[in-house]
Amino acid sequence: MNSLRILLALLLCSIAAQAADTPIDRNSVLVDGIFTITMHGGDAYPGDTYATFDIVSSVGMFPVDHLFVGVNLSFFQASEPSISENVLVGPTIGYYFSFGSGEHDSGSFYPYVRAFYMVGSVSEYLGDSQSQFGARLGSVAMLSRSIGLDIMIQYSREEISGYKWAGGSGPFDPYYEDDVSGATLLFGAGITGFIF
Repeated sequence: MNSLRILLALLLCSIAAQAADTPIDRNSVLVDGIFTITMHGGDAYPGDTYATFDIVSSVGMFPVDHLFVGVNLSFFQASEPSISENVLVGPTIGYYFSFGSGEHDSGSFYPYVRAFYMVGSVSEYLGDSQSQFGARLGSVAMLSRSIGLDIMIQYSREEISGYKWAGGSGPFDPYYEDDVSGATLLFGAGITGFIF
């Protein structure tokens, strides 16, 4: 009877070890930080399309192999059009594919597709709140067992409520408010860390 228990324990340990063969297996944790250049356009960004440098970060886990569920955090700061800073947070879900050696060796890479929805605050001079939804395509190239280089492109639609339009001689004095929408396109690179 004891030998059956030992055999069962060894079998369970080998299954657990197999589940941790790659960074995108069940129960792995992902943390990333990506610096982007972002193109903004639409009614939410009057005038010509312009660019900002942003920081996008995510943290989450893989509840099953290849499926990522987590939280996004986005921050950007700009001087035009009168934006001081935007901070957005919200859920994200994605699917990671495995190419290369199929393990955690450097040289393996993991293309992915992710969708997200974020809400947050904007500069008092721009509006009251902002919501954003979109999708990201990217790939993580493993540099070591648990660290990878992440290259991505992301498209999103956004809505700013209470957008303040200038109506007087001073900056937004007097002003009137409206709800406006716009679009952003991000190109970025950063570091992704896996805990598994």
